[in-house]
Amino acid sequence: MSGRVELTGAGRRMNPTSLALVILAGLLYAALVAAISPLAYVLVLYAMQMAPLSHVAPAREISMLFAALVGGELLGERDRLARIFGAVLIALGVMALALG
Repeated sequence: MSGRVELTGAGRRMNPTSLALVILAGLLYAALVAAISPLAYVLVLYAMQMAPLSHVAPAREISMLFAALVGGELLGERDRLARIFGAVLIALGVMALALG
């Protein structure tokens, strides 16, 4: 035995140094999200003071539209037609609330 440990995943070998870099990149991404999330909440609170709630609330919920579309692409989720139809309905609802 050489004493070297080979980690495998998804059909490929990864040495410990590469694994450490992947973990570090994931931790940095998580730290960035953790820093930005409170800022997004503060911006929503500020928008609620500056604009009518009937405009701010639908705009805040439009993030679900992006999550559905990104989830379909990045994660390869099925039912793409239903996902697009739902996203269109969300967008139409937001526009209806904003217009009247």
